[in-house]
Amino acid sequence: MGSTRRRGRNWIGLLTWAVLLPLLPGGSSAAELPAGSRSLAALGSGTYRAPKSKLPYTPEADLWVDAAGAFDIKLSGVPEDAVSKARVVIFQPKDDRLSWESYTALYVTAELLKPAPKPELTLSGDIPGVDEAAPGVVNAKESNVYLPAAEGDRLVLGFVRNQKSRNLLVYGVLLTGKADNTQALIYARKLVDVYAGKEGLRRAEMKKPPVPEGAVKVRSAKIDGANLQQLAGSIQRDPNLSNRVKQMARVVIPQATGITLDTWNLPGSLSDGVLAAFYSREGVRRGWGPPITQDLSRPGQPTFLFERPDGGMVMIRATYGTITTPLGPRPGTIIVSLEIEGPIDPSALRGF
Repeated sequence: MGSTRRRGRNWIGLLTWAVLLPLLPGGSSAAELPAGSRSLAALGSGTYRAPKSKLPYTPEADLWVDAAGAFDIKLSGVPEDAVSKARVVIFQPKDDRLSWESYTALYVTAELLKPAPKPELTLSGDIPGVDEAAPGVVNAKESNVYLPAAEGDRLVLGFVRNQKSRNLLVYGVLLTGKADNTQALIYARKLVDVYAGKEGLRRAEMKKPPVPEGAVKVRSAKIDGANLQQLAGSIQRDPNLSNRVKQMARVVIPQATGITLDTWNLPGSLSDGVLAAFYSREGVRRGWGPPITQDLSRPGQPTFLFERPDGGMVMIRATYGTITTPLGPRPGTIIVSLEIEGPIDPSALRGF
């Protein structure tokens, strides 16, 4: 249980350059904020309260989850009436840095902890049967249980550090009910796993290039290293690509650290206008905004370039041609998407 302690079409040919590389139910009455939301309720210098939970977090943090209410969390060893309600905040601090001293100071400033707080219980590591990570994900976890100064009955604060990316999630869970220290820690850990897992999946989905309904992925490739230069050169030499598309590639690909190139087949043909409307709408829905530049100069070959908030880019190109289906060759739309990992500076393309 860990240790406890105190205290389109033409682009399909480009695949020859590529290197082909081989959480859970939610709270019943809680309300979540969209990713990246910010509270304007300042407590003092360098401290903010999340709107729903009223729990503090650091300035310029990426707020993942802000929720309050009764949660449908059932755990062995924790009576169903142990927690009557909870408030939870989960955030990613700026630059993935925050110390325990600085974090508890936020709760002292918010008058949720007494000065110089000492934890009732501390846990480092996983709780078997409670902590669940996605396949391939290794997290280092720390949790402290405190007696709050005023509101609530137990306060659980914690850090979750991804051992690969080094990204840090920080949480606070204020519980009301009859839970003891151990039950409070177990309940809070599970609650955080549920909501951080859901938000992580949502964010991962929002990073993916959108495709119209009915599109089927037929190829996928990871491109990095020298293959990025080969891809860039191939695009510049392709006589079927417009100057605008070549300019997009000329600006963004040399800055890329890696590219995921996917090819999709879509039965039937969609007009350039329909595709432009679809991608503008999806870009806004994903938080990217509309394309920073696009090319509709060649009918049947629309291209769109998006800037993602994480510093990466997404380029999408559609061409009309013949696709392979279970019923044989059919007219269709071939969509090629490039997820371009950054950071990328696209300023040279603005207004192009």
